[in-house]
Amino acid sequence: MGARSTALVSLGAPPNPPANGANAAWITSLHGINETYRLAVATADAAFAAAFPTATTAPERAVVRATLALAVANAEVARAAALVALGPPPAPTATTTTTVPATTTTTVPATTTTTV
Repeated sequence: MGARSTALVSLGAPPNPPANGANAAWITSLHGINETYRLAVATADAAFAAAFPTATTAPERAVVRATLALAVANAEVARAAALVALGPPPAPTATTTTTVPATTTTTVPATTTTTV
């Protein structure tokens, strides 16, 4: 568990989107939501890793596992609520595209007929 929580924390924040992009603020918010989720799961993993070795009976270990599952579920609910609040990404900006119609030229060889 310690390795997983370390890996989650070491991911850090993704690179920032281009500043002039129409989706920059939305993407930055999405990154923040995802990073908050990863940190919550990493914290739950670290708490589990610390508590599990001290749990000596099966019921104690079940409580530690249930606590981890509850913490991860709470992180998932918080992430889902934040994504709903964020809303869908903005519509892409209109771009001008010029298309050139494709033209095809087919040459049919002439046939010659020879009569004998």
